[in-house]
Amino acid sequence: RPILDPLIGKTVGGRYRLISRIGSGGMSSVYLARHVLIDRLMAIKTLRRDLARDPVQRDRFIREARAVNRINHPNIVEITDFGETDDGLCYLVMEYVPGESLLRALREAPFTAARAFHIVEQCGSALARAHQMGVVHRDLKPENIILVPRKNRREHAKILDAPSLTGSQQIFGTPGYIAPEYIQSTAIDGRAD
Repeated sequence: RPILDPLIGKTVGGRYRLISRIGSGGMSSVYLARHVLIDRLMAIKTLRRDLARDPVQRDRFIREARAVNRINHPNIVEITDFGETDDGLCYLVMEYVPGESLLRALREAPFTAARAFHIVEQCGSALARAHQMGVVHRDLKPENIILVPRKNRREHAKILDAPSLTGSQQIFGTPGYIAPEYIQSTAIDGRAD
């Protein structure tokens, strides 16, 4: 039997009604939500409740929102709001990006060289801007890149989840994608991405 998510149907921050869970990881879950005042779809990322009780983790979650907002790049998912509910739920409000992950697209069919170059060029531009702002993604992988189809134009790549900021003393990442120097020492820079 499916497990019912108690957050589905709830309104977070007085204006974001959670519709469905669209993803989850070790530290957080992402929900499709509707802004009830302007009737716009958004994505809401919530920090796991046990982590939200840890002031270090809660602070790191909020620093992610501030860091991503400073980057301000068209190929990085924008964070528009963040907060904490009275019952301790920490959340980030992000633009909702309808599309498919790069991983799924790679599994469907081989890429032409031109298509691959176009995607890499967009991601490289976004990462260059993030690194310029002192932000290292640390978990760049095909699941964290969304390809947005556009009418009569090439698809638009968006990078999701910039989970760690330079200076973090914890290791976050995905085996198979994590840079070896990141495992050996947390003193890394953008070249690890």
